[in-house]
Amino acid sequence: MFECSICLVVYDNTQALTFPSCMHTFCKNCLKSTFETRIKEQNVNLDIFKCPGCQKPFDQSFIEKFVSAEIFKKYCELSIEMNQIYGLEDDEILANCLNEQCREKYIIWKNAEYQKCIKCKMEYCRLCFLPQHKDICTCEEQKMLYQDKVYKDLKILLKACRCPKCRIMVEKVAGCNFMTCKCGTFFCNLCDIQLEKQDHNSHFEGNSPFNAKCKIKVNGKWETRPAQKLEDPQIKKKIIIKEVVNQINPIPCPNCNSTNPQVTKLQLYDRIAHCNSVKCQNRAYCLTCKRMIPQQELLNHFNNTLDCKFK
Repeated sequence: MFECSICLVVYDNTQALTFPSCMHTFCKNCLKSTFETRIKEQNVNLDIFKCPGCQKPFDQSFIEKFVSAEIFKKYCELSIEMNQIYGLEDDEILANCLNEQCREKYIIWKNAEYQKCIKCKMEYCRLCFLPQHKDICTCEEQKMLYQDKVYKDLKILLKACRCPKCRIMVEKVAGCNFMTCKCGTFFCNLCDIQLEKQDHNSHFEGNSPFNAKCKIKVNGKWETRPAQKLEDPQIKKKIIIKEVVNQINPIPCPNCNSTNPQVTKLQLYDRIAHCNSVKCQNRAYCLTCKRMIPQQELLNHFNNTLDCKFK
């Protein structure tokens, strides 16, 4: 017979469970109730799985002895999802592969500058969580290049452009490349530059707005762009991009509930945010419908004016 120090009830020894790390004994019902409640609340942080008597951590495999099989399965899934793995060294963390087609998990050094997936072999920077760019450009430059790529993809896929004044996306259904936004602003569908009404023809080569080439303004006059010189491929040009000040995101991440502006970064003209928390690791979510968006579905999540399709 023994007395449980949690509920203070005397039980037969068959109802006892002893923690092997400290040899403290409690009844199965108290342990089952305590830890199943924590798992159901998705609270699987390693620092809460300790002996109720001395607060000494124990091997997480021991949980299986006093919770149901269904709850233990849920615990394992949550632990992996939240990167809460028992037995990691102090300088190790569990990382997610940022390739949406892979999402493999693997252990890396917590201060590593980049990570390489053991399955798909994709490499990502640990500072900005974008494809590895060491010795090519800075993280801020990489972020700007990534945003530019998204916008270029939008222009091609949606045949849309962005008004330089009100920033709304405008779809070109038919006609010439001289665009008129609903805010009254005139601009070019090809280069997105703001124009005046009298620039309808003169901005384009051959004075034709149906032409696929734009002119540049020199001393107040539209001039044909000079022919580009062929560059020596051996000469590596440094990309110079000014850093964009990140705006504060008021919408918490639906996956980890983070509201830290240094963790959730606004992108795609403030339509989405990329969350850089340990749990999310640069996963994107829509600020309108609060859904997580796989990278390959990012463009398909919005209509041709960049409004969320699921709001």
